[in-house]
Amino acid sequence: MVSGDAQTTSVSPTSTHSPDHAGHNGTNRRTFNNAQGNERVLKCTLCHERLEDTHFVQCPSVSAHKFCFPCSKESIKKQSNAQEVYCPSGEKCPLVGSQTPWAFMQGEIATILGEDFEQFKKDRETTLLSNNLTNNGTQINLSANTAPQQNSPASTTTSAASSNSGNAPSSSSTQLVALN
Repeated sequence: MVSGDAQTTSVSPTSTHSPDHAGHNGTNRRTFNNAQGNERVLKCTLCHERLEDTHFVQCPSVSAHKFCFPCSKESIKKQSNAQEVYCPSGEKCPLVGSQTPWAFMQGEIATILGEDFEQFKKDRETTLLSNNLTNNGTQINLSANTAPQQNSPASTTTSAASSNSGNAPSSSSTQLVALN
């Protein structure tokens, strides 16, 4: 494993892994070939199916963690309710030289999920917004003059006043919503 700046030395989970791709374990992979031409077969850590040489997800923290796209997709979807999406192994694999666990970046998730990404984003925003509302107390003031106090991003925060334009409470009325 290469050490140093994780951003410049870790292998992206969606990057190409082939014996001739310089700097990405090409030398290490060639050492597994013997004189008879037998090559070590890469298999998915979860389903143990043979991996294509150039298309699989590689955990940058644990070299033995290699995953096919179907297993990676399933793992990402299962983690949609979490703040971060970690290694498909189910472990929070720490980055080299750090205690911070490796997590997928949005672009990597989009590449792996393909056309399922938009639905994943919607489901995740709904879940995270619901969790934020539940964790912030039992009542939220939704008057027209006061924005709700939430820790979620502005793009996922809506109030009754902004979402019900014709039915919004007047500026003199206050609506309290109890969250259970």
